[in-house]
Amino acid sequence: MNPEEPNNQSLTIWNPINLLSSSIIQIGDVMIGDFRTNTLCLTLSNGKFVITLDRKEGELRASLPNDIANIWVTAPTQEKFGLKFIINASFDINTGRSEVLTNQKNDELSNKLGSELGEQLCQLFALTQNNWNEFIEALQITGTTQYEFWKLIWNELALKVLDKQFKLIRVIMLGNKGMGYFLSNCPALPNGLWGEYQQLVFPSQVVYVVENILKHQRFFSHVFQWERIKNRCNPSTIIHGNEWDKYRKIIAYSPIHQQFKVEDLDLLQVIKWQLLEKHQANVQTANQVGQLINKACLEEIKQYGLVEYQKLFDWLNKVEFLSQSNNYQLNSRLLDVNSEDDDEKLLSAFAPDEYVLNQQYGNTGKDFFYACRSSKLGREEEKLIEWILAITADSKRLAAIRYLEYLRIVDDSLFSRLLSRLKEVDWLQELFPPDQDTDVTRETDEVDASVDKRGQDGTGNPEWGDPGEALAKLFYDHIYLANYSYNLVRKGGYNCNHDFLLCVDGREIEIEVKTIASKSFRLSISEWKELVSKNDCYELLIVEHSGSDVSKVIRIQNAWDTLQNALAKLDSGNLTVETILSKNIESLIGLQQDNLQKGKPKNVVVVNWDRLVNIYGQGSNDENITFYSCNAQLVYGQRSVNTTNPVFTQIT
Repeated sequence: MNPEEPNNQSLTIWNPINLLSSSIIQIGDVMIGDFRTNTLCLTLSNGKFVITLDRKEGELRASLPNDIANIWVTAPTQEKFGLKFIINASFDINTGRSEVLTNQKNDELSNKLGSELGEQLCQLFALTQNNWNEFIEALQITGTTQYEFWKLIWNELALKVLDKQFKLIRVIMLGNKGMGYFLSNCPALPNGLWGEYQQLVFPSQVVYVVENILKHQRFFSHVFQWERIKNRCNPSTIIHGNEWDKYRKIIAYSPIHQQFKVEDLDLLQVIKWQLLEKHQANVQTANQVGQLINKACLEEIKQYGLVEYQKLFDWLNKVEFLSQSNNYQLNSRLLDVNSEDDDEKLLSAFAPDEYVLNQQYGNTGKDFFYACRSSKLGREEEKLIEWILAITADSKRLAAIRYLEYLRIVDDSLFSRLLSRLKEVDWLQELFPPDQDTDVTRETDEVDASVDKRGQDGTGNPEWGDPGEALAKLFYDHIYLANYSYNLVRKGGYNCNHDFLLCVDGREIEIEVKTIASKSFRLSISEWKELVSKNDCYELLIVEHSGSDVSKVIRIQNAWDTLQNALAKLDSGNLTVETILSKNIESLIGLQQDNLQKGKPKNVVVVNWDRLVNIYGQGSNDENITFYSCNAQLVYGQRSVNTTNPVFTQIT
């Protein structure tokens, strides 16, 4: 560098000292015009390479201003690319010093500079390994880690050069020259990971490339706490997929193509390792994996990428869990005694131990269980008969009786068939004698009366729940089709008091879906408390149906306020059909004691939704309650509807 040129940028003051024992690596203060900073200079036989460094607000940075030229021929040219380094060499330039000429001499010089720079960077790396503190003190960047320093070199000399179209710079830095040579010959490539796995790696020693959702810090940091995974992956052999792709682009400019034996590492592979490549999750492993993998997590993965989600979903479906008899069973063949599904909880109470999930699984273990289980044991007539006939314990007899009482309400046809086939079971016949309304041949009007009675307390067939929720998803997709902030997250299941979480316009709204053929629906006490406490962040979606046909969809927003307003309007609402002389009442809200559950009985809240919406009136101007017709058909017992693109039309 020379102070002879009149250009203010060339008024350069440079006071270098040799770094440690090297005569070709120098550091010191430099002043270029009004700009002053710390400088690292590598002396090449055909020129010099200079990068300016400092720390600002606790972060290392390359500090060369963008208005200082990147190519110098003793003094600056006009070649400015916004890069943070200077290459000073005897290039051929035009008369006005505005540009470097394109000729054979400059091409040959660029190749030589690139080769030398790669070797000098390797020398710098070797020299600083055991003298790191002396190096950063001399360069006045105290507090800088080796990873931080070489990451900056990676960013400034490699990644930013990729974005530039100037051939001379690319020849010097990329391919098998400059940074390409350096990174291929030294363990200096930042792997882009986190925690103890954040390291400089040797590309030729990389075994695993982190891909898909595992590239996100939350997922990676979680699974790499697991000892099995840590023992499987040495930090020096693993790299973030994005950084690996960038490195491959850097060396792609080399005429010599390197071959690497690497494996993609994704979340599914990590889970396989954690389960020892088996489809079996013991208590400890399930409790551990379930801290991350649950239904909400699967929905997040689904939003990130359907291909990864489907592979993970298919594999998880095959995972086996321990039963109460301590043998492994496919997740879909196991029942949870603490399920929030009434049918499953009652069924599990008298099911044989080999069909019941081992109760040693904790909350997170059950979260993993539910993430794996996409279907569950249903009301299989033959299996129910087999189980009931095998009962010997009084506690299981009582549980079976509770289940039959429940069936009598929700599936009277199956209830009748079971009793008809279990006539030889004395303890059942004593409780359900044939002269009661249990015979398959009873009159149609008696069946209708039973249905009417069932409708009053909000009980319904739970097999319509899943298709109703599938329709709800399509409904909200329709409503918020043009809103880019919209996201609907499937919730429900263990320990959750709502079915969906609606995220839109920066708000989070809990949604409870009720698929019902009667004029009332039921809320557990925990669901009721959620409705009251969340208020404008809680809404109800009622899917009224008759068999598979959807009668209407009713959306009740700000559920608690809407309910209170309805109570305030009772004096002006439509008259009830029940008169004083009839001695019957029409309730808006009622209670029932749930005595079919194990443990201490609890109340359930029964809401007469038909009366609630009639108070407002169909087509009401109240924005909290809206009515829609729908042409969809529900698919019994499945999370789907028969109509691909159902039409929702608001009723005004």
